[in-house]
Amino acid sequence: MKKWNNIIFLVLSMLVVGCSDNDENPVGFYTSSGGDRIEGFSASVGESWLRAGGGSGVYKVSSSDESIVRAELSQEVITLKAYKVGQAEITIVDSREESATIEITVCPLIRTIEVMETRAFIRYSDGRDTSDVEEKVKKEIIENMDIAKGWQFKMVYDHWNGMYEREGKVTVYQDASQEEGIEGTYSMGNVENKIAYTFKYEDREHILQFPEILESGIARDTGPQKMTWIENYSAEYKEKYPDANFKEVVCILRVAIWRR
Repeated sequence: MKKWNNIIFLVLSMLVVGCSDNDENPVGFYTSSGGDRIEGFSASVGESWLRAGGGSGVYKVSSSDESIVRAELSQEVITLKAYKVGQAEITIVDSREESATIEITVCPLIRTIEVMETRAFIRYSDGRDTSDVEEKVKKEIIENMDIAKGWQFKMVYDHWNGMYEREGKVTVYQDASQEEGIEGTYSMGNVENKIAYTFKYEDREHILQFPEILESGIARDTGPQKMTWIENYSAEYKEKYPDANFKEVVCILRVAIWRR
């Protein structure tokens, strides 16, 4: 009898410990680094990440409104795909049917791009400079570029289609004071097989491409904060100077990008 009492006591002890551990570490949401537990989350339009934690460690995730934000789960990592401004609830349920819910507030994503440097670049068809108009063309490009060092483009993303393409409103500032901005629009997509931003404001249009490599030793930065863009004038100057042997005529813009 004593033996059976000991077995029953051991089983009950394991059950109590199991329940106690689960109560101390309930299902919940955590920051993407896995640190602090959170009760609500503000996400920008686009993708954000959270982590599921606690409970059994095996989860399912759902959204109350997938037109605003969709949630996808890979192990404990939750990818939030926020399509438009609004609010939705995200719920995780573990294998024991214990759950947690948080409210996701989706806000516009604001990116500010500042021009750090502009310069003209010319490449020739046979690799050699056979033109006597190079300096004249470079001077023309910089003078007519209508974008200069210190200019800022403040872009507001208020919706996303889940792909690389984006569009929205842009405010163009001709200096860092951000006073007297020029309102316009922008779009991001594929232009001539290269990812590019197209800015339109007043009667101006600039198509700024993301090049892979521009010239020997110069390539697009791998980091998200600084990039090289180009505005392509090749067609215009090949027609204007047919004997100049131009292969590529571009204006190079070095820019810094801040995400707010």
